[in-house]
Amino acid sequence: MELQYKIDKLNKELEESKELNEMLIKINEKFEKENDRLYERIDFYKNLQMARSMKKSSKPKRKHQRNNDSKDSDDEIIDVDVEMDEKDEKDDKDEKDDKDEKDNKDARMEMKTILKTMPAKFDLDYDQTFISKTNVDIRK
Repeated sequence: MELQYKIDKLNKELEESKELNEMLIKINEKFEKENDRLYERIDFYKNLQMARSMKKSSKPKRKHQRNNDSKDSDDEIIDVDVEMDEKDEKDDKDEKDDKDEKDNKDARMEMKTILKTMPAKFDLDYDQTFISKTNVDIRK
Protein backbone atom coordinates (compact mmCIF):
# COMPACT_ATOMS: atom_id res chain seq x y z
CA MET A 1 0.00 0.00 0.00
CA GLU A 2 2.73 2.45 0.93
CA LEU A 3 4.64 1.56 -2.21
CA GLN A 4 1.58 2.30 -4.35
CA TYR A 5 1.26 5.71 -2.65
CA LYS A 6 4.88 6.55 -3.54
CA ILE A 7 4.34 5.44 -7.14
CA ASP A 8 1.24 7.64 -7.43
CA LYS A 9 3.10 10.57 -5.93
CA LEU A 10 6.00 10.14 -8.36
CA ASN A 11 3.58 9.84 -11.31
CA LYS A 12 1.90 13.06 -10.24
CA GLU A 13 5.27 14.83 -10.01
CA LEU A 14 6.19 13.44 -13.43
CA GLU A 15 2.97 14.82 -14.95
CA GLU A 16 3.59 18.22 -13.35
CA SER A 17 7.13 18.22 -14.68
CA LYS A 18 5.88 17.34 -18.18
CA GLU A 19 3.37 20.21 -18.06
CA LEU A 20 6.05 22.61 -16.87
CA ASN A 21 8.41 21.39 -19.59
CA GLU A 22 5.75 21.92 -22.28
CA MET A 23 5.07 25.42 -21.00
CA LEU A 24 8.78 26.24 -21.02
CA ILE A 25 9.10 24.90 -24.57
CA LYS A 26 6.28 27.22 -25.71
CA ILE A 27 7.89 30.19 -23.98
CA ASN A 28 11.24 29.31 -25.54
CA GLU A 29 9.64 29.17 -29.00
CA LYS A 30 8.16 32.65 -28.48
CA PHE A 31 11.54 33.98 -27.40
CA GLU A 32 13.15 32.35 -30.42
CA LYS A 33 10.70 34.08 -32.77
CA GLU A 34 11.24 37.43 -31.05
CA ASN A 35 15.01 36.94 -31.18
CA ASP A 36 14.89 36.16 -34.91
CA ARG A 37 12.75 39.25 -35.51
CA LEU A 38 15.20 41.44 -33.59
CA TYR A 39 18.16 40.06 -35.55
CA GLU A 40 16.32 40.87 -38.78
CA ARG A 41 15.82 44.45 -37.58
CA ILE A 42 19.49 44.71 -36.62
CA ASP A 43 20.51 43.52 -40.08
CA PHE A 44 18.13 46.03 -41.66
CA TYR A 45 19.57 48.96 -39.66
CA LYS A 46 23.15 47.87 -40.28
CA ASN A 47 22.55 48.23 -44.00
CA LEU A 48 21.22 51.78 -43.71
CA GLN A 49 23.60 54.65 -44.35
CA MET A 50 23.88 57.26 -41.62
CA ALA A 51 23.11 60.77 -42.81
CA ARG A 52 26.13 63.06 -42.97
CA SER A 53 24.52 65.50 -40.59
CA MET A 54 24.35 62.75 -37.97
CA LYS A 55 27.94 61.60 -38.33
CA LYS A 56 30.41 62.89 -35.79
CA SER A 57 32.96 63.76 -38.43
CA SER A 58 30.56 65.81 -40.55
CA LYS A 59 32.30 68.61 -42.40
CA PRO A 60 31.85 72.23 -41.31
CA LYS A 61 29.88 74.59 -43.52
CA ARG A 62 32.90 76.82 -44.25
CA LYS A 63 35.53 74.85 -46.04
CA HIS A 64 38.32 77.47 -45.94
CA GLN A 65 39.06 80.56 -43.95
CA ARG A 66 41.51 83.36 -44.47
CA ASN A 67 44.39 83.93 -42.12
CA ASN A 68 44.59 87.70 -41.58
CA ASP A 69 47.80 87.40 -39.56
CA SER A 70 49.78 86.56 -42.67
CA LYS A 71 52.64 88.95 -43.50
CA ASP A 72 52.25 88.37 -47.22
CA SER A 73 49.93 90.59 -49.17
CA ASP A 74 48.22 87.45 -50.43
CA ASP A 75 46.16 85.99 -47.65
CA GLU A 76 47.07 82.43 -46.78
CA ILE A 77 44.17 80.01 -47.00
CA ILE A 78 43.88 77.48 -44.19
CA ASP A 79 42.04 74.23 -44.74
CA VAL A 80 39.62 74.06 -41.82
CA ASP A 81 38.80 70.41 -42.56
CA VAL A 82 42.35 69.31 -41.78
CA GLU A 83 42.36 71.22 -38.51
CA MET A 84 38.96 69.81 -37.56
CA ASP A 85 40.04 66.24 -38.39
CA GLU A 86 43.20 66.60 -36.31
CA LYS A 87 41.16 67.95 -33.42
CA ASP A 88 38.62 65.11 -33.73
CA GLU A 89 41.41 62.51 -33.74
CA LYS A 90 42.94 64.07 -30.64
CA ASP A 91 39.55 64.15 -28.89
CA ASP A 92 38.94 60.48 -29.80
CA LYS A 93 42.33 59.49 -28.35
CA ASP A 94 41.60 61.48 -25.17
CA GLU A 95 38.22 59.76 -24.83
CA LYS A 96 39.82 56.33 -25.27
CA ASP A 97 42.52 57.16 -22.71
CA ASP A 98 39.88 58.40 -20.25
CA LYS A 99 37.81 55.25 -20.78
CA ASP A 100 40.85 53.00 -20.31
CA GLU A 101 41.82 54.90 -17.18
CA LYS A 102 38.29 54.58 -15.79
CA ASP A 103 38.24 50.86 -16.62
CA ASN A 104 41.55 50.40 -14.80
CA LYS A 105 40.25 52.26 -11.76
CA ASP A 106 37.02 50.25 -11.78
CA ALA A 107 38.94 46.97 -12.06
CA ARG A 108 41.25 47.99 -9.24
CA MET A 109 38.29 48.92 -7.02
CA GLU A 110 36.52 45.66 -7.77
CA MET A 111 39.66 43.67 -7.01
CA LYS A 112 40.04 45.48 -3.69
CA THR A 113 36.43 44.68 -2.87
CA ILE A 114 36.95 41.01 -3.71
CA LEU A 115 40.11 40.80 -1.65
CA LYS A 116 38.48 42.61 1.28
CA THR A 117 35.67 40.06 1.39
CA MET A 118 38.08 37.14 1.77
CA PRO A 119 38.30 35.64 5.25
CA ALA A 120 40.94 37.16 7.52
CA LYS A 121 42.73 33.81 7.85
CA PHE A 122 44.03 34.24 4.30
CA ASP A 123 45.71 37.54 5.26
CA LEU A 124 45.30 39.11 1.82
CA ASP A 125 46.89 42.48 1.25
CA TYR A 126 44.61 44.43 -1.09
CA ASP A 127 47.24 47.14 -1.63
CA GLN A 128 49.50 44.62 -3.34
CA THR A 129 49.00 43.44 -6.88
CA PHE A 130 46.96 40.30 -7.41
CA ILE A 131 50.03 38.42 -8.57
CA SER A 132 52.23 39.46 -5.65
CA LYS A 133 54.04 36.64 -3.84
CA THR A 134 51.77 36.75 -0.79
CA ASN A 135 48.57 36.70 -2.80
CA VAL A 136 49.81 33.99 -5.18
CA ASP A 137 50.72 31.75 -2.24
CA ILE A 138 47.26 32.24 -0.77
CA ARG A 139 45.50 31.45 -4.04
CA LYS A 140 47.23 28.04 -4.36
